[in-house]
Amino acid sequence: MKKRYNHKRLIAALLSLFLLCSCTAQTEGTDSGRNIFKTHDTSQKKDKIPDIPDTEYYKGNISFDMTLSDGVKNIEMNVSRTDGLLKAEIKSPSELAGISVISDVGGVRLLSHECDLGISEEGGAAFKALFSALELDSEGAEITSDGEGGVLYKRTVGKQDITLCLNSDGIPSRIICSVEGMAREGKIENFKHS
Repeated sequence: MKKRYNHKRLIAALLSLFLLCSCTAQTEGTDSGRNIFKTHDTSQKKDKIPDIPDTEYYKGNISFDMTLSDGVKNIEMNVSRTDGLLKAEIKSPSELAGISVISDVGGVRLLSHECDLGISEEGGAAFKALFSALELDSEGAEITSDGEGGVLYKRTVGKQDITLCLNSDGIPSRIICSVEGMAREGKIENFKHS
């Protein structure tokens, strides 16, 4: 019976993460699916882009807390990237706590206690697209000011526009994934880099 319950939790986690990671999912209460997140005016001239330090967050090992939101629902998680393995361990909602999403050379999968469940290619692609923001540096990205002393790095990954917000110290503070006017936002706190 316990194993069956774990499978139900994994399936619920898979659906929740897919809906939050995939910008193509419609969400009730999100102003007809349009982007409900405040975005900064990015029409500023290139010469007004602040000079921030290059912390090389896109290299090496990192860890941080993130709240991923579609404007209605939130998932809180601890995220780490260690030697090419990306792991997002869910902290809340409580019914999903303890479930991890793992992404490495073997693909994307859900892990809970002794259960290991592969994620569909589409769901895995959405997860990878969201977290690909952590590999963005200034080279090849569209760079604009965030209007608060930091910068925005924007790239297109597949059909999704991925924006990484760096604060004035060059530390990632926010990830925005959007496609066709719909967006998901991840707020980053307690960022550590080694």
